[in-house]
Amino acid sequence: MVHLYRRFKGRKAIYKFSCLLVGRLLFLLYSIAATAHNSDPASLPGTKSTDRTSATGKKATGRTAPKIVTLTASGPISCTAPTAVLTATSTDLIGLISFDGPLGLLSGSLISPTSATALVSEPGTYTVTTTSLLGAISVSTVEVLDETSPPQNLSLTVSNPLTCLLPEATISVGSSTTGLSSFLFSGPGLPLEGLLNPVNSLTVTEPGLFSVVVTGPTGCTALATVEVVDQTTPPANLSLTVSNPLTCLLPNAVISVGSSTTGLSSFLFTGPGLPLEGLLSGVGSLTVTEPGLFSVVVTGPTGCTALATVEVVDQTTPPANLSLTVSNPLT
Repeated sequence: MVHLYRRFKGRKAIYKFSCLLVGRLLFLLYSIAATAHNSDPASLPGTKSTDRTSATGKKATGRTAPKIVTLTASGPISCTAPTAVLTATSTDLIGLISFDGPLGLLSGSLISPTSATALVSEPGTYTVTTTSLLGAISVSTVEVLDETSPPQNLSLTVSNPLTCLLPEATISVGSSTTGLSSFLFSGPGLPLEGLLNPVNSLTVTEPGLFSVVVTGPTGCTALATVEVVDQTTPPANLSLTVSNPLTCLLPNAVISVGSSTTGLSSFLFTGPGLPLEGLLSGVGSLTVTEPGLFSVVVTGPTGCTALATVEVVDQTTPPANLSLTVSNPLT
């Protein structure tokens, strides 16, 4: 009987000691967590947070208010960062936790006894509600900003058409958005994969349709296009005609320029009887007195030139082998 009593008494002592030890360990963990999280985390860029706490619906009186939970976001939603991480940090041990946002309830992960995270991809207001192991209810909100707008009022303009006088043109990007970071140009004469340029303009020498993909400060992109016009066509259907051959009755001839292009600006004539460097005229005709091959270089309205030739025929040869004979002497 004494032996049974001693066994019972020993087990009772072990049980009491175990309960005491577990209680002290829990208290120690609680104290460490409360001390480590005694200050509120600072809000990160792109977020706005507010907090409120209740413990059974009432504020504590005559002592410090109940400890709170703070909700922060890793940053705004942007084209380079399409998701944000919400982090809920409590100064109390978390018993229950729930995240809520624009699309409803979210799934979160408890990463420590006093903190939890949730991944979001929509901008808007998010709320976390926690219940501590002691029953204190805390609520915190944060605003995840939307920075997914592409560059605004994007335009691509060209300085001039391509002509024989202006064989190059500059295409330039305009936008009301500041801080544009890169410009990917594509079009005739450029690499198939495009030409990545750090500045907003590019000099081109080929006509055609050009486009640019512009990257804004938050990584969002926009597209603009422009056409570079080709005006390098020379005067069309150019001809040089002569009024008549040179004869003893008509010792002068007029050579005249014809073309279907209007606005011809200059005419450079060369040929027999003209200066070696040619004769520059403002009109499309010239009177000549020498036979032979004549040419004209005509300049069109865009500076492009074309060449035409004509031969002035010489018909001033007198009758050949002329003779005068007499039939008989006078008797």
